[in-house]
Formats: sequence, C-alpha cells, structure tokens
Amino acid sequence: MASVVAEFFQITGVDITPPTTMAELIPYLLTVFVAIVLVISVFRIVAAIAAALVNWRRF
Repeated sequence: MASVVAEFFQITGVDITPPTTMAELIPYLLTVFVAIVLVISVFRIVAAIAAALVNWRRF
C-alpha cells in the first residue's frame, strides 16, 4: 500500500514529505485534492461505461 501511495504522489508531482509551513500546506492540499478528484472521476467514467455495456441488450 505504501508503494501505491508513493507512486500516486510521484505521478501527481507532490513531494512525499509533508510541508513545514502554512504557505506550503495550502498548495500541497489543493494539489492532493485535485489529484484525488481526478482519480475518482476516471473511476466513475469507467464504471459508467461498464454499466452501459453490461445493461445494453441486443435485439
């Protein structure tokens, strides 16, 4: 699990070490939040496509 989190941070461009000041914390949290939202949206799109394919009936 740690390797997955480390790879996620590497892909998004966020440093694994947490920020030390408040000025570094806000952009850090925004970047992590946007990255998580993008990952969730991709999974929702894939789920919608899969649901459309599974529920599609051939006549």
